[in-house]
Amino acid sequence: MDASGPKIMHYESGVWSNDLCRPNNLDHAVSITGFGVYPYPGGESYWEVKNSWGTDWGMNGYLLLEKGTGDRCGLTTDVQFVIE
Repeated sequence: MDASGPKIMHYESGVWSNDLCRPNNLDHAVSITGFGVYPYPGGESYWEVKNSWGTDWGMNGYLLLEKGTGDRCGLTTDVQFVIE
């Protein structure tokens, strides 16, 4: 995903949105661990993303990234998964 810029580094909670993210500026690997609506019910759709910056960052190492706006931050641009 595109994790450039200081805005993501200061993320603490809630659904994160960044109009400056670009799907062609992939510079950080993360794991998509789920999706949902926050706050539930009737809130914003999000991807649950596990980051590698440790549990002191974000929501215990996780980010709720805005979902339903295309591929703004490149989260679904170069997805890989395991097939057993």
